[in-house]
Amino acid sequence: MSDIVSDIERAIGCQHCGGPLGDSPSRDFCRQECQEDWRAERAEPLPFPSYLAGLDWTPRMPEPPAVDTAQFADGTTITRIRTVGALVATEFFAVSDPRGNEVAHLARVLPHYRTT
Repeated sequence: MSDIVSDIERAIGCQHCGGPLGDSPSRDFCRQECQEDWRAERAEPLPFPSYLAGLDWTPRMPEPPAVDTAQFADGTTITRIRTVGALVATEFFAVSDPRGNEVAHLARVLPHYRTT
């Protein structure tokens, strides 16, 4: 009986593309790609987490950078450049001495979520 089933399966061919199984180790698919494509077509999407439902996932260009500068009495200057994207805000701080030489800098990335 199993020989008959095997003969029928070989006659039907690949479950995805219908091509011949040839020497494939699978009884259902001619190639690994066919098996992966067949499974992907039938896969259930994962549910969207409810805690992310209020976020706007529309891709956007980041806002133009905001530049703030503070100058102290001794001539030291601190410059802050802030860019805000859809999911993160990036801040870059540069400290310059009175001659304009950069003496220190700091960059940090902060979570930033836009809600709808």
